[in-house]
Amino acid sequence: MLKYESIYQSLLIQIQSGKFSTGAKLPSIRNLTQQYSCSKSTIFTALKKLEEQHIIYALPKSGYYVVDNHVFKTPLSTDIIDFAS
Repeated sequence: MLKYESIYQSLLIQIQSGKFSTGAKLPSIRNLTQQYSCSKSTIFTALKKLEEQHIIYALPKSGYYVVDNHVFKTPLSTDIIDFAS
């Protein structure tokens, strides 16, 4: 597993568990680089992946925040999508 993927998973678990509640500000890039002992670009890649999934959002010159009212849905094998209809 790549470093950014493990950081992504770690942050996702913290958000899902409620450590970072909806609307909460994530730690700064500097703090995350120190916490995970990696470069800023690695942190940016992990945050971008969370942002692309609409789990967090960025505010310029402010930081990253958890999206309000985000519903985490785990895909179930029983979920069937009928594209023919």
